[in-house]
Amino acid sequence: MLYRRKQEDMNSKIKISFENGELIIECNREGLKYLSDICANLSKLSDQKAKTPSNHYHLMPEMKNVLEGSLPTVIILNQKL
Repeated sequence: MLYRRKQEDMNSKIKISFENGELIIECNREGLKYLSDICANLSKLSDQKAKTPSNHYHLMPEMKNVLEGSLPTVIILNQKL
């Protein structure tokens, strides 16, 4: 299931950084909604789809879904955890 950005997602601001040994995810309201939608959609994948490349989502400046200077990040559904 590919997550497609909706118009309201275009206003999202997400910054991902690593400071003092901690991963920091800063978002505006739209950014938090965007992240929750990604996680919700991944959680709805069937067991079969969870074993395919559909099981993850990339967040990276090159994809323009996080702010410039953010750490590239991958959100993964891992059924074995």
